[in-house]
Amino acid sequence: MVEERYRTTVRDDGDRLVPAGAGGTGAREGIVDEVIERTLDTGARVTFVPDGTPTDANRVAAVLRH
Repeated sequence: MVEERYRTTVRDDGDRLVPAGAGGTGAREGIVDEVIERTLDTGARVTFVPDGTPTDANRVAAVLRH
């Protein structure tokens, strides 16, 4: 689940993605779209919700199953 208009910029610090300024060295501005595309590629479902809906999920949430 992801908010409809959620966008963020990150950079890869080697172990994880961390917040970054737009246009900075190694900045990835389309990361939300990348995550959505990879999710869909696995056959998983993505649900878009109105902005502000997931008040306890910090704008993105996932249900993981093994």
